[in-house]
Amino acid sequence: MTTDVKTNERWNKSGLKEWTAVRAEIDLTGGNVADVFKVRGGPCRIIAMFLEITEAVANTACNMSWILDSDTGGDRVIADTVNIQAAALGDFFVAELDGTNLVKITTATGVPHGYFYPDSATNGTIVTEGGIDVVLSATPATGKGTLWVYYRPLVFNAAIAA
Repeated sequence: MTTDVKTNERWNKSGLKEWTAVRAEIDLTGGNVADVFKVRGGPCRIIAMFLEITEAVANTACNMSWILDSDTGGDRVIADTVNIQAAALGDFFVAELDGTNLVKITTATGVPHGYFYPDSATNGTIVTEGGIDVVLSATPATGKGTLWVYYRPLVFNAAIAA
């Protein structure tokens, strides 16, 4: 199931607004998942990006990264490697959006206040048109997740869609 969620009106008299795109039930057992999201119509600023585990991941070493497969240039790391081995139902993996490692937040540790939606004026990363891929180093026997991206289009008609 894929969903585009409108968080505010896309355009109004005050200008650009934020949107959320959601890709549910990503299968983490089959290796890389290409084009989980498509950036289209122009550049967007990703303000927050995170994955919630909806089916526990098997106890198999497996590194996960999120990559922009740009239509206008080479690949670019959005969030680098983290081991998802034995991730439990309800665990989160959060991108710091600076090309460094994903951060795992377990159900036991809880989520720091404001971690998923930082100040959109100063944080985030700009992505150009292309696909956003989930890259996996192995194929665990079990594991599913829902990936969320909170973004702001930077030009008219730009969007990120699941």
